[in-house]
Parts: sequence; structure tokens; C-alpha cells
Amino acid sequence: MKELTKTRRLIIVSIIFVFVLVIGLITFRKPEYKYQVSVEAMLQEVNNPEFVLAPETLKNIDNIILVDLRNTYSFNKGTLDDAINIPVSDILLKENTAMFDEWEKQGTIVVLFAEDQRAANAPWMLLRQMGYSNMRVLAGGYSFVTATTEDIKVEALKSMLSAEKPALDFAEFMEETSGGESIKTQTEPVNVIPIQRTKKTVTAGGC
Repeated sequence: MKELTKTRRLIIVSIIFVFVLVIGLITFRKPEYKYQVSVEAMLQEVNNPEFVLAPETLKNIDNIILVDLRNTYSFNKGTLDDAINIPVSDILLKENTAMFDEWEKQGTIVVLFAEDQRAANAPWMLLRQMGYSNMRVLAGGYSFVTATTEDIKVEALKSMLSAEKPALDFAEFMEETSGGESIKTQTEPVNVIPIQRTKKTVTAGGC
């Protein structure tokens, strides 16, 4: 009798185990994001200067979107002309990846920038590995573009070219994308720094 009871218990435990295993297999979800560019290919692209755009070249590009990766507070204090704000912690939200997908289809050049160039490098690398080939980084970052004196520009370049810090600070990037305390949005109007764009002239015609 005792042996029969033990056998029944083992059968019940086995059934429960199989049930849990099946449920786990059914509900198992594949990773939402996949890297489409290998590590080896990324190493080559990181050394390619074409992914960095100088501020003065932006005026010659018609189909372009400027994305400010800084937090909302910094964005509201001032940003570049026509830039939209996608904080680095929000770049993988569905509504943002949907925009990235659309810009990729349209062939729009997406220029990422942060306070300095280093802060935009890691997000660029992440998005590039996800398959977005239209991503670029603004050389020098916001602090360089908005510098009012040569001394400030020199300091911005020193920060960008510093040999003591890696070009891609992954620890800092992961810390920024892990969340943290939210920053309240200011109600003050955004101070926009204009970037002169070259407009194409249209030859007038007559009947």
C-alpha cells in the first residue's frame, strides 16, 4: 500500500513537472532585439571615420534628423536646430524603434548627439548592431557645436580625444539605460541653437 502511494506521488510530481516544462516552452519568448552586425564587423566600422559628421557638413544634407540623446531637462535648456529629444535611456522603447525603422526605410540620415561625442558613441554602436545603417554621430557633441570661444572648443575636443578614457564607455552607457530617477520636464521654451542649412534654388519658368 505504501509503495502504491509513493508511486502515485511520483506520477503526480512527474505530471506537474512536465506541465510546467510545457508551459515554459509555450510562453518562452525570443529576444526582442537581435544584433545583425557581428562584433568583427563593428570593430571595422568603429574605425571608419565616415560614421562621424562634422557640424559644418550638416547644412549640405537634405534628408536628415538630429536626435538629442541628453535627458529632457538638458534638452529643454537648449538644443540644436530641428533636433528631437530621445533620451539615451529611451532609445529602445517601441515608439522610438518604430521611428528608427521608418527613417531607415526612407533613407534618412539620423545624427545622434549628446553633451560630448563620447556619450553618443555607445548608443550609435548599439543601434548600428541592431541593423540601422543610417546612424551617424555629431563630431564634438553639443558642447562643441555651441562653444562660444576657441578655449571652450579646445576643451571639448580634449574631452573627445582624451586617451585616458575609452571611446565607448559601456559602463556609463549601461548605467544611463538602466533607468534611475526621472527628471521633471521644464515648462520653459526650448532654447534652439540654429544650424544654417543650404537651400536649393529653383529656377523660375514661364509660359
